[in-house]
Amino acid sequence: MRSILERFRVYLLVFSISLGSPSFVIGQTSGRSALPSPKPQTAAKPAPPADDPWPRVVTYQGATISIYQPQVESWQGNQLSARAAVRVKAPGKQETDYGVIWFTARTEVDKVNRVVTLLDFNLTKQSFPTIANNGYAYTNAFVQNMSWNQMIPLDLLEAELAVTNDAAQQKTYQLQNNPPVIIFSITPAVLALIDGSPVLRPSADNMQKVINTRALILFDPGKKMYYLALMDGWMEARSIEGPWSPAKHEPTKDLNNIRQGAESSNSNQPLGNPQESLKDAQEDGVVPTVYVSTAPSELLVTTGEPQLAAIPGTSLQYVSNTGTDILLDTANQSYYVLIAGRWFQSSSLQNGSWTYVPGTSLPPDFAKIPPYSSKASVLVSVPGTPQAKEAVIANSIPQTATIKRSAAKLTVTYSGPPDFQPIQGTMLTYAVNTSTPVINVPGNTYYAVENGVWFMSANATGPWVVATLVPPVVYTIPPSSPLHYVTYVQVYGYTPNVVYVGYTPGYYGTVVSTDNVVVYGTGYYYAPYIGPTIWVPTPYTYGVGAGFAWSAAAGWALGFGMGMAIAISLIATLWLGVLPNAVLHYTQGAPTILARH
Repeated sequence: MRSILERFRVYLLVFSISLGSPSFVIGQTSGRSALPSPKPQTAAKPAPPADDPWPRVVTYQGATISIYQPQVESWQGNQLSARAAVRVKAPGKQETDYGVIWFTARTEVDKVNRVVTLLDFNLTKQSFPTIANNGYAYTNAFVQNMSWNQMIPLDLLEAELAVTNDAAQQKTYQLQNNPPVIIFSITPAVLALIDGSPVLRPSADNMQKVINTRALILFDPGKKMYYLALMDGWMEARSIEGPWSPAKHEPTKDLNNIRQGAESSNSNQPLGNPQESLKDAQEDGVVPTVYVSTAPSELLVTTGEPQLAAIPGTSLQYVSNTGTDILLDTANQSYYVLIAGRWFQSSSLQNGSWTYVPGTSLPPDFAKIPPYSSKASVLVSVPGTPQAKEAVIANSIPQTATIKRSAAKLTVTYSGPPDFQPIQGTMLTYAVNTSTPVINVPGNTYYAVENGVWFMSANATGPWVVATLVPPVVYTIPPSSPLHYVTYVQVYGYTPNVVYVGYTPGYYGTVVSTDNVVVYGTGYYYAPYIGPTIWVPTPYTYGVGAGFAWSAAAGWALGFGMGMAIAISLIATLWLGVLPNAVLHYTQGAPTILARH
């Protein structure tokens, strides 16, 4: 498992999903049950080789259309039924549109060459929520330009078929939706999360350090004082729960030496902006309140008392002086806050008891928020809206790359001998004492994921080689497991020299809930591994400021905020279609990118 902050370096997947004007989306739901016969068009290009990587791209009426690997729905005899995600970049249009097509075909299987040829292709349905007339203008591209679908590797279809039943059940997940601890402040504040009870380990200069947190928290046994790095200075407290106040005396050289080492090794970081002066903040009377929590928590901060503004055409108002999505329904006088794609309700911001509200149980006016509203971004978290539907489609679009097999290397480091524990609900076990997800499949075969690439080995300690296939049982790992996120990493094909790999946003924490909306995190709290010298964190849902955004100009985005709630201190972005360098970074050597898709 990658450490949480390491994964943040590439976490912020920003998907350029542009939604059309409102007239384009009214009345469009799941597509047509039958499509009219296409008009004659130009001849198709020659069929690509069966191992041609996905997505496969066709050009139609000036638009660039990317068709992603089909997902098998059924394959009985020689009749295949499948669906495929589609991305459309129309000429002269800044935004990108997404959709799904469904089709049937007769199959001819060449087991010697491991190739399936699709014949009698029939497009049965399509869904493009943000394109006029449900995208009918592009129907011919899928039918006439047969080059994208005529040949598909047999291994891929067989693997898809093996997990079809599971995929059908796991398309949406029953998640853990217990509310986090929600802290509300009308003054500047910061939140330090500790992963369970604080664990102290010896540090330099006779100090001790809390190792199970990304914040830099030290304990001086001599003074019996805790110190927390904030901005460019230090806060102190007799108890780790606080109250925290600026250190009365200048921090010792020892403290600053430890801080410098932690920052340079990226093991711990100060809260807030380390370039800003804590002393100046103290003189100005704006030192942030420090909250420390050992449970999943979220911090809501407003600039002074909450200020409400109306959302036209609805009974809703929103708190305008905060970066958080906080809405008030004047019809029932309840507040709703959107955290990690989930809605929580309370009668009071300051003293309320928060409860989870399924998206399908939201007041009807939530779906009436205008696309031009300053709170249009929440529409991606309101079931049934075009924005929510397209977010689900985009969440299935993989990031792909071609990896040179001879160049990709992996070394797994354990804290002591490999310690494998069961993955509940499966026959699998996984190593808890390493930052790399390592899974043991019965038969003494080991699979590991590093930066979006699968590796395999006969031994837990290696040597490791790039995997060309992954057992379907791996994709049954449930959300209750901290390794659920690896189920979003795929092998799409291979040749003797390269492997086509990819991952969907679930690898970075997104999940589709039973409400058919994309949320961040499974909601489960996973116990971390804490060894004599290391802390192996598990995926978080809360406390990292995860949230979705949407606008007609920018589309759908997933963002993170860490540190100062009054000014987000960590935001990273990765546009769909751009492969992060981290995907190609290995402990030994670096694979060569042969293509980006």
